[in-house]
Amino acid sequence: MNSFERFCFNLLGMRMKARREDYLQLRNDLISARLKTPFEVYISTAVISSIIVGLVSAVFLGLLTWVLKLP
Repeated sequence: MNSFERFCFNLLGMRMKARREDYLQLRNDLISARLKTPFEVYISTAVISSIIVGLVSAVFLGLLTWVLKLP
């Protein structure tokens, strides 16, 4: 695990462990793909990454509309 995955797991790890049965097919797919990343780390990293990308794109689009003075 790298430092970003460890950070994400520390934030959401316990919540993702509680939702283990909801993502049974994803767990099986990760095992069949032979990824060494545990399920909880994978899903918590995906959630945090999507939140970060959403916030960054919202700020970028807000700045773009402010610079171009769009309504």
